[in-house]
Amino acid sequence: MMTVNTTSPFGFEKLKEDINGISHCKEKLTEELESTTQTIGLLEEKKNEQIRYTFRQVQKYFSHFFQKLVPAGEGTIQWGDKNDPSDVESCTGVGFQVSFNKEKTKMKELKVLSGGQKTVVSLAFIFSIQKCDPVHFYLFDEVDAALDADRRQFAANLIKKKSATAQFILTTFRPELVYQADKCFMVKMLGTSSCVQEIDNDQAIHFIQEQIEM
Repeated sequence: MMTVNTTSPFGFEKLKEDINGISHCKEKLTEELESTTQTIGLLEEKKNEQIRYTFRQVQKYFSHFFQKLVPAGEGTIQWGDKNDPSDVESCTGVGFQVSFNKEKTKMKELKVLSGGQKTVVSLAFIFSIQKCDPVHFYLFDEVDAALDADRRQFAANLIKKKSATAQFILTTFRPELVYQADKCFMVKMLGTSSCVQEIDNDQAIHFIQEQIEM
């Protein structure tokens, strides 16, 4: 006859307790996973909604500032290829549609624009972002170089207005920005070194005219 293991009932009860404990832990982890997944979903939707809101704001301000630079034109920003702000995850960028004349139905994409026109689009885009998320310092290096006289004047007026809340440092060889400047500095070569000298606006205009005539 086989010997009966009298401790088996105790072992069975211990195993049963362990299984019940594991089941309880599994249920708790499942609940925590569902709660975490729900929280991630809510945060993701809040993030996407903030992205859509920011895009709408930038879109609105871009049209505003573009028309300040091109009074007869019109500009807008599109959301990706399909222009569908609800599809945040698959969006890989934004596109620009602009017109520089009164024929606003003939909108152009960025890739077919001239250098000066791309500068106007870039300025309008920078100012629209700045309107949503202001910074206090800008450095523009000959930003007006590719612009015609009218566009340089519009840009100078806009930068002058924006300078009430931010500092702009610009380099230029054109007079329009100089007329609006609060301070002017001339950079010239002395031997092999660069020399920076503060001058007044009239001196700056005279210096620029000399450079243009050279």
